[in-house]
Amino acid sequence: MGASNKKILLVLSSILLSVILLTVLTASGFIFWLFDFDSSQLHIDTCVEMGGHWDFLLNQCLD
Repeated sequence: MGASNKKILLVLSSILLSVILLTVLTASGFIFWLFDFDSSQLHIDTCVEMGGHWDFLLNQCLD
Protein backbone atom coordinates (compact mmCIF):
# COMPACT_ATOMS: atom_id res chain seq x y z
CA MET A 1 0.00 0.00 0.00
CA GLY A 2 2.89 2.38 0.69
CA ALA A 3 4.34 1.96 -2.80
CA SER A 4 0.96 2.67 -4.36
CA ASN A 5 0.60 5.92 -2.41
CA LYS A 6 4.10 6.97 -3.49
CA LYS A 7 3.24 6.37 -7.15
CA ILE A 8 0.03 8.39 -6.85
CA LEU A 9 1.91 11.21 -5.12
CA LEU A 10 4.59 11.16 -7.83
CA VAL A 11 2.01 11.33 -10.62
CA LEU A 12 0.09 14.16 -8.95
CA SER A 13 3.24 16.16 -8.24
CA SER A 14 4.48 15.75 -11.82
CA ILE A 15 1.10 16.90 -13.17
CA LEU A 16 1.13 19.91 -10.85
CA LEU A 17 4.70 20.78 -11.85
CA SER A 18 3.79 20.49 -15.54
CA VAL A 19 0.81 22.81 -15.10
CA ILE A 20 2.93 25.37 -13.24
CA LEU A 21 5.66 25.24 -15.89
CA LEU A 22 3.15 25.61 -18.71
CA THR A 23 1.54 28.57 -16.94
CA VAL A 24 4.90 30.31 -16.47
CA LEU A 25 5.92 29.77 -20.10
CA THR A 26 2.56 30.99 -21.36
CA ALA A 27 2.65 34.07 -19.12
CA SER A 28 6.18 35.01 -20.18
CA GLY A 29 5.30 34.58 -23.85
CA PHE A 30 2.22 36.73 -23.37
CA ILE A 31 4.26 39.44 -21.65
CA PHE A 32 6.81 39.54 -24.50
CA TRP A 33 4.00 39.59 -27.07
CA LEU A 34 2.12 42.31 -25.20
CA PHE A 35 5.06 44.67 -24.79
CA ASP A 36 6.76 43.68 -28.08
CA PHE A 37 10.17 43.58 -26.42
CA ASP A 38 13.11 44.17 -28.76
CA SER A 39 16.49 44.55 -27.09
CA SER A 40 18.15 46.08 -30.15
CA GLN A 41 15.54 48.85 -30.22
CA LEU A 42 16.79 49.99 -26.81
CA HIS A 43 20.33 50.34 -28.20
CA ILE A 44 19.07 52.26 -31.23
CA ASP A 45 17.05 54.67 -29.09
CA THR A 46 20.00 55.27 -26.76
CA CYS A 47 22.32 55.88 -29.70
CA VAL A 48 20.00 58.41 -31.36
CA GLU A 49 19.30 60.21 -28.07
CA MET A 50 23.05 60.65 -27.54
CA GLY A 51 23.36 62.26 -30.99
CA GLY A 52 24.75 59.26 -32.82
CA HIS A 53 23.67 57.44 -35.96
CA TRP A 54 22.72 53.76 -35.91
CA ASP A 55 24.32 51.67 -38.65
CA PHE A 56 21.97 48.75 -39.36
CA LEU A 57 24.55 46.85 -41.43
CA LEU A 58 27.23 46.93 -38.73
CA ASN A 59 24.63 46.83 -35.95
CA GLN A 60 26.43 49.51 -33.98
CA CYS A 61 26.27 53.19 -33.07
CA LEU A 62 28.36 55.62 -35.12
CA ASP A 63 29.17 59.13 -33.98
